[in-house]
Amino acid sequence: MAAKLTGTVVRLDDRMIHGQILYGWVIGWPADEVWLVGDKVAADEKERQIYEEVISSRHITGGVCTTDEMVAELRERPRRGNCLIVVCCIDTAQSLVRSCKSIVEIDLAQRSGADDRKELLPNVHLTEEEIALLGELENEGIPVMHRDLPGDEPVSVAAGDGKRGGVR
Repeated sequence: MAAKLTGTVVRLDDRMIHGQILYGWVIGWPADEVWLVGDKVAADEKERQIYEEVISSRHITGGVCTTDEMVAELRERPRRGNCLIVVCCIDTAQSLVRSCKSIVEIDLAQRSGADDRKELLPNVHLTEEEIALLGELENEGIPVMHRDLPGDEPVSVAAGDGKRGGVR
């Protein structure tokens, strides 16, 4: 059984909010706060409203915001409880981690394949640049893990486990 995950987690997921987030992370973890962070989704008023309605329907704190808004939020208010920040871009995750010392883990979820991405884990495809960015964060002490649900045994994305790719 995996050790209980607590604190602020940044989850990289192309799909943003979906059933696994709502039921596995929000209810199963449980998350006290859920934030979707991305400049594109925050700028689209209709999409932002839909996601905010989904988050508020779970009766938890959170919402949709830009990267700069989340950086300000993380600096202004220390986190209490479990906070899940869902992003779809690694550079957004990097900005958040570098601005907030309370982030305990980056969790890699769905990252769709493309011509310039290699398969690191099932359903996790990264470019060489993304692999390098995650390697930098690991070198700075932020674990980069893969787990479908918070209670699952985490898989380190770092090189060296022999069965999978790695970020170094």
